[in-house]
Amino acid sequence: MNSTLFDSYPDELTPVQLTHSREMSGFADAMEKKVFEATARLNTSQNTQIKYFEYEATEFVVKVVRGDVVEKCGFMRTVVKKELPPMMPDPLVNRYIQIDIYPKTPLVGMLHIAMNFSYNRD
Repeated sequence: MNSTLFDSYPDELTPVQLTHSREMSGFADAMEKKVFEATARLNTSQNTQIKYFEYEATEFVVKVVRGDVVEKCGFMRTVVKKELPPMMPDPLVNRYIQIDIYPKTPLVGMLHIAMNFSYNRD
């Protein structure tokens, strides 16, 4: 997908925070590539959908691949701009990735991975 959703950083980040934020973005790129390359090797045919959603508090990019062996594989990137509920501090940087893999056969379980990376305002 090569999403640029994770490539924007606020000026308030320290050099170390900026480095860690960029590493998270690189990690998300690498994981997305690995997941969809593995799915392509398993499926003999597949189709891909990519959707972008923007709301006041969040932005999402969702990529879903559907195939004959891996029935559905999804990768979601989320940028949280404003925390909900209000008692959570607003983030400087808040990046979230989620991976879900559903095989066609009911004999194999599904996989769900969620990872969050955040720096909050003090």
